[in-house]
Parts: sequence; structure tokens; C-alpha cells
Amino acid sequence: MNHQVYATRHGYDYLFDITPLALTTPYDQKLEVITRTMRRTRCDWILWVDDDAYFMQLDKPITDFIPDDDNVDVVICRSPVNLKGIWSYINSGVFLIRNRARALSVFEEAIRLPMPTVEAWWDREKYGHFVAGGDQERLTYLFETKADLKGAMLIHDHSAFNSRAYHFKAAHDEYFVCHLASHRDKNVPLADMIARFGLDKHLLPMDVAANLPDSLRKSFFSRPPILPKPPSLTRRIGRKVKRLVR
Repeated sequence: MNHQVYATRHGYDYLFDITPLALTTPYDQKLEVITRTMRRTRCDWILWVDDDAYFMQLDKPITDFIPDDDNVDVVICRSPVNLKGIWSYINSGVFLIRNRARALSVFEEAIRLPMPTVEAWWDREKYGHFVAGGDQERLTYLFETKADLKGAMLIHDHSAFNSRAYHFKAAHDEYFVCHLASHRDKNVPLADMIARFGLDKHLLPMDVAANLPDSLRKSFFSRPPILPKPPSLTRRIGRKVKRLVR
């Protein structure tokens, strides 16, 4: 809902994609969805947003981060050093991808890239934490090793659009994006942000949440899940009998 509100405010197309795919690792979902979207849309740029990242400055356009440099294909942030002291060279929770053939070929190659190749090359002092099967590890490898991609990845400080809940001290909109990364239970930082700044469950200000247009209120985001009807008592008894017979 937070993403939809932000996209609607700026007139951006929004795709909520949880298509079940055959994956080697769960990180491939991101790479697969991005390549599928690039093949079927004519937009100039795609913004990927993880489902645990929230827009906090709703009036700030993402176009503020699109560079004039035509060589840039990816705009991304470094990760901060988290509360456990862990960091990574880049964080792919939120990033921009230029929708053109060269960028598409990079993401297609990332899907096929053998992780042992990446791990053998990885320098933890330079690139930080390594996750086996990780998408950001494969992207780091490709953008750092391929000569034709030199300068094609623009890296911002985490404060640009990948801040964490613990960075927000003075106000809910102190930073552009709040990314609830590195938490096993996302409800912990979410509840903290809600309590400290008086936000609704989507990390929207209460006045925004109270004035959502009907088109959003009635969207599938706010509908209760459609659950299958439980089988009748006769059918349940019948199933138990069949199990006993077997």
C-alpha cells in the first residue's frame, strides 16, 4: 500500500509481482522479475523496491536520482553498517535500472552466473558481507569485472534511498526511504517506527492514510484474503475413514 500511494501520487506505473517462479535461490526472484519486466515494458527506468522498504518522503520524485550520464545503467546505494556490524558494498533493496539492452543482458547474465566464481573473486574487506546465491553479490561482480560496464553503476550513500529504521531520529520523513533490512522479524522495526512517529501500519502519516482515494481503499491491497471454504463435516469424516483404510 505504501508503494502504491507513492506511485499514484507521482503518476508512476506500479507492478506488485509475486509470481511463483522456479528458482535456484530465492534471490533469483528479483532478477527474474526485473528481466521479465524489462522485456515487456517500454519505460525508460524501472525502480525495484523490496517489500520491506517504505517511502517516507512521499512528495520526493524518484527522478531526482536519475543521472544525466548516459553511461549509467544502475543507480543504487551502499549499505550502512548495521547494528550487528555487517555491511555490504551495495544493497539491492531499492535501486534504479535503465531499461535498455545492455542492462538487460547484465541481469540475464547475473541469473546464470555460477556463485563459486563470485565467491572465489570476493574480497570481504572491499565488498563486505557475502551471501551465497545473493543477487547483489552477482551484480557487484559483473559491474566490477566487466570492462564495458566501467562507470555503469552509480553508487550513492545509504542516506539517499536506503536508510534503516535506526537512522530516523527527529522525524518520520527525515530520510526518503526506510528499509527494514537485517531484521529476522520485520514487525519489530515496523512497530518501532509506528510508535515513535504516530504512523499507520503502512508507515503512512495518519492524515494521508485517512484520505486515501476510494480507488486505493477498494484495491486488492486492502481486501481480506479469499480463503477456501472448509469441507463439510461429512467430507471431513470421509477423508479420515479413507486415511484409516489406507
